[in-house]
Amino acid sequence: MADQLEKDFDELIFENESVNETQGNNNKKSWKIMIVDDEEQVHSVTKMVLADFFYNGYGLEFISAYSSEEAKTLISENPDIAVILLDVVMETNEAGLELAKYIRNNLNDKFVRIILRTGQPGEAPEREVITSYDINDYKLKTLLTDQSLFTTVVTAIRSYEALIEIENNRIQLEKALEEAEIAIKAKNQFLSNMHHELKTPLTGILGLSNVLLRDKDSEKNKEYYMMIMKSGQTLLKIINNILELVGIEQGKFILKNSPFSLRDILDEIIDIVEVHAHLKNLKIEFIVNDNVNDELVGDSKRLKQILMNIIVNAIKCTEKGSIYINVSLLDDALKDKLYKNIKDDSSIYILFAIKDTGVGIPAEKHETIFKPFQLGEDHITKKFGGAGLGLSIAKEIIEKMNGTIWLDSEPEKGSTFYFSIKFEIFKN
Repeated sequence: MADQLEKDFDELIFENESVNETQGNNNKKSWKIMIVDDEEQVHSVTKMVLADFFYNGYGLEFISAYSSEEAKTLISENPDIAVILLDVVMETNEAGLELAKYIRNNLNDKFVRIILRTGQPGEAPEREVITSYDINDYKLKTLLTDQSLFTTVVTAIRSYEALIEIENNRIQLEKALEEAEIAIKAKNQFLSNMHHELKTPLTGILGLSNVLLRDKDSEKNKEYYMMIMKSGQTLLKIINNILELVGIEQGKFILKNSPFSLRDILDEIIDIVEVHAHLKNLKIEFIVNDNVNDELVGDSKRLKQILMNIIVNAIKCTEKGSIYINVSLLDDALKDKLYKNIKDDSSIYILFAIKDTGVGIPAEKHETIFKPFQLGEDHITKKFGGAGLGLSIAKEIIEKMNGTIWLDSEPEKGSTFYFSIKFEIFKN
């Protein structure tokens, strides 16, 4: 076997017509290739065959190891090796295979391309080796000509280069993500600080306006004081909404579940929103289906906040007509679609629908309408005002309550906002 191997490599030397001793040392970079074999001649022939090798502007830098143990040391010293031409039988019959396992598992190197070259295929059957070990190619020394070796190395380096590029992109993305997270934290801290900086003088303005309104003064001055108070209240509401979003982003969101009456909560909301609706001559209709349980367990304060935000938004964007609110049980088909792997039968899934006869929202804006500071269209922002936080906050709270929200809307045909939340039924 050794005589045949020597003969084959002697023929390979004579077949190689352009042996060049230089290896591109003038290049700023070379592809590192390690030859791991216990036969000196294999090293010499490989270097001569690949002496004039160039790929993507770079030549090769050869590293030689004559045993698997020596290879372990050299690999640790050269973590940027691109390709390893690895013999199987060296100090033991499985030395090469054990080295391949060491590279992948112990060194956790998934990038270097490992090409197994063996002169004794009986010791390492190709099908068994290629499926059991994380190697990239399998070659018989007796069949490996200079051209096939060149092609094999080019393919391996091309694969290595692609993997390194992917890894570098991943590292850059992780770094960008870290920087983005730092920026978000800085933004949140800034908003939190601004809340405290602005809230104190605003509270003073509102307090003084209230005092002045009670004093006997001209009607004209009272009108000015009322404008000051209304502006201060609007600004304070925006600041509180911003702080609410910051708190949700920072994980400072706590649900407080306790028994409550659904219909009592809805009555409280109607009393408040009817005042806003009547100012615009809008009609409010509220229907709760008879099969909806009244005594529930959940966070009634958050539910009230969600409904207020959506209904007030509907009133704001509606100039004439009505606001229709319907509360019903979620039907089984929609429940199976929205809630996967439902196991508990004790819960109740309630669907809230808020329909208006307002300006409507184009289909391409249905996603952005729930994003902070976006109201769907510039003309809506200019016409109706607002910071675009109400729907965003409602969506965040609904999702924290393991619910979901969506809408059905067309321009000039009004909008219907749907959301579903799961509650527990209160049992005395």
